[in-house]
Amino acid sequence: MSQRVIAIIAATFLAASCGGGGGPSNPLPAGPAASTGTNSLAGLVYYDQNGNGALDADERVRLPGVRVAVGNQTGTTGADGRFSIGSLPDGSQTLSIQVDSLPPYFQPGPLPTATLPLAGGTVLPVPVSLPIAGNRPNKYLAFGDSITEGTGSTRRQGWATPLEERLRAHWGEAEVIADGVRGSRSVDGIERLPASLAQSRPAFILVLYGANDWNRCQSMAPESCFTVSALRDIIRSARAAGTQAVVGSIIPANPADTDLVPPERNRWIQLENDLIRSMVQQEGAVLAETWAAFGSDPSLWPPLFFDHVHPDDAGYARISDAFFQAITRGRGSH
Repeated sequence: MSQRVIAIIAATFLAASCGGGGGPSNPLPAGPAASTGTNSLAGLVYYDQNGNGALDADERVRLPGVRVAVGNQTGTTGADGRFSIGSLPDGSQTLSIQVDSLPPYFQPGPLPTATLPLAGGTVLPVPVSLPIAGNRPNKYLAFGDSITEGTGSTRRQGWATPLEERLRAHWGEAEVIADGVRGSRSVDGIERLPASLAQSRPAFILVLYGANDWNRCQSMAPESCFTVSALRDIIRSARAAGTQAVVGSIIPANPADTDLVPPERNRWIQLENDLIRSMVQQEGAVLAETWAAFGSDPSLWPPLFFDHVHPDDAGYARISDAFFQAITRGRGSH
């Protein structure tokens, strides 16, 4: 074969290999498709009661108002705990929870990673947990004196029953146990706390003590009374048992009963509450503003009372609301 023929054959082969004459016989794999940036991710924030990172059939609590982020995109859960985040690129996406949107004491669980696009209809479970050791999820122990017992309210429902109803509507599940002892003081609460915690094993203790402390401390400066020290001990003992504390400020007394409620009584309560607020913050606990729930105008307080210290149904509803707000609001709102 002549050199000229060989050259022609070689040139023809090179042309075919470089894209001429119909292209390569073994083309390279195509690159990844361009990201559309139009994916949506649907999810559900739930209380992972057993901490296993999976949504189990008996885990019915959903968390509204929680902000979930993917990159710089954010979605907020509705009443059913569901959220949606749109305009996400294809590929692996890591979720995060904005912790200040979680209610007090809740913590993000093991957060999932999603590979987009997801199959149609997929809802990604996103767990949160509570540090309650082996205590009973969704159990709340209302702990205090006759105000917690419900004296003065219809059928002695007090504030525990309406609070339970609101928490159930909000979370999906809740039980509030009323544990009030008539005439007891905050120091009495310390003594009976271990038995109450052992019997109920609650996730939360809701403490409303101090109204009766005035009877012993009225001649003392507020800082000399035992109230703050007793409440501190209750918080610490509860925490050691894996129970998280929400502490109410002392509610006002009824100024219309001038025989039993001299003006200095409510002034004393106000000063004592300032000390309680500071202590609760120092302990990293949560405050329920039950004093403030009665409003700032004492002339409007009497219709909220059954007698000199016990609220009526309207007053108890305000206490219930204060605890509800303290339990459910995002911690960034406290």
